[in-house]
Amino acid sequence: MLNETATGKFSSARKAGEAFLGVEVAWNMGEQATDLAIPRGQFEALFMAVTNRKEFFKKITAEDSLTVAAKLGWSLQLKIDPRTVTVKQLSKPDKDTPLAFGVYYRVSLEGERDKWELGARVRVQDGQVVVCPPMDETEFPSESAKRWGEAMATYANECFGTAFNYHISHALLDLGDELGWVSRRVSGGVYFLPGDSGEKFTQVLDGLAELTNEKPVKFEGSAIPQYADPRTLSTWKRRTEQTFEGELDQLNARLADMVSSDKTRESTFDTKVFECAELLLKADRYANILQERLGPLKEKIDEVRAKFADAKAELQASKGKADKAFNDVAKAAKGAKAAPTVVAQPAKPAGPVKVRTKAELMALFAI
Repeated sequence: MLNETATGKFSSARKAGEAFLGVEVAWNMGEQATDLAIPRGQFEALFMAVTNRKEFFKKITAEDSLTVAAKLGWSLQLKIDPRTVTVKQLSKPDKDTPLAFGVYYRVSLEGERDKWELGARVRVQDGQVVVCPPMDETEFPSESAKRWGEAMATYANECFGTAFNYHISHALLDLGDELGWVSRRVSGGVYFLPGDSGEKFTQVLDGLAELTNEKPVKFEGSAIPQYADPRTLSTWKRRTEQTFEGELDQLNARLADMVSSDKTRESTFDTKVFECAELLLKADRYANILQERLGPLKEKIDEVRAKFADAKAELQASKGKADKAFNDVAKAAKGAKAAPTVVAQPAKPAGPVKVRTKAELMALFAI
């Protein structure tokens, strides 16, 4: 369950007027995290309560879930020797399905020979995954192939309405990015969120802890008071500044690419100016962490925003000059009268021409 030092203490401290810089958050899914399963409706409602995003659940199609199920093998927890069953995608499924797999069972022959026979088909049908006997047959020739196919279909269909470990982790990462968190390490693991953003995130962690009760998963959050350990404050101050510097480097690199390209649209510059404005607002939320570094950082962001605005103005000016030059040329061409073209005619000889030498002959017929 979530630490009491997170949502509860953080919220009560804010109500009491105590100053908190934000919260540290982390989670550990554990070695058996694949056992996590949350109904889709509860999962989405939990995230929708703290964000305007319509969807945090990763969309999965029937084809995607069937492909995953076909690769599970031992994870299906079937008491079947996997050496006796194999799964292969059917190369020519019927027109009524976009994807189908065949479950084959091994038949031993004399003379150290084996062959694989189709024992079941697992296919997408009407938006669901179903298991069927081989074509033109009404019974399954192999019980092992049938059970394997049924397990594949069951798992694939569960993927439509269930959030598993993969969805939970990625939804938390997406939410953290949306709220503008800072990672303590480049590779992630522990994150910091200021003010209301931290409170929202800990609400989600608390809800996940309840939905995954008695599962090997640990969600953690702890409030950082204004007068916390100096080493903690120094760490977050450095990482926050590094995070903003990294975003500025990306913006400058993007600016160089846009200026050097002749296909950049004016609206793209507007988008980047807006992103710089959003970055300024984010910096203000970290004012208590950045302290004296906030002012210089905001100046750098303003400089980048001005560069994008200037680049847009230069693009507009160059387009205006090009348009004027084109219009001038078109106007001149329209008003000018084309002079008649006179084709020079070769002079006709006055009479018979006498040729005395080979050189005179060549000169006479020269073009």
